[in-house]
Amino acid sequence: GQNTWAVNMTFTASPSFQINAEYAKSDKSYDNRAYFVGATYTWGKDSFSIQYNKVGINSVDPCNSAIGGWEYPIVGNGITNNYEGFSYTYKHKINKATTFNITLYSLKVPGISGRDNDMTTGIVWKF
Repeated sequence: GQNTWAVNMTFTASPSFQINAEYAKSDKSYDNRAYFVGATYTWGKDSFSIQYNKVGINSVDPCNSAIGGWEYPIVGNGITNNYEGFSYTYKHKINKATTFNITLYSLKVPGISGRDNDMTTGIVWKF
């Protein structure tokens, strides 16, 4: 078992610009810290976000965290819960209930050469 706590914040600088961040730490004895810092710019029906993550292998639950190895990056190039790098997300609101998104991940695992560059896309439909 592992106990984890986190603190997060969102700062709305203007109606079209937000900064957000989170810091998490577990009770494990090593590689037990994670954080992300991101910013989102919104215009009309569109938004663009950039986020930097640094995640230690024992810092978050791999299956129950937005920056865990199963939820955040595409598992590849040895990425589990031990990575750092950027994600870039573009969203377009199609209508009141539907949003299109595309995200590029550019992540690095300590001790493994190269970067894991992946892209995901999807449509979110609220009902």
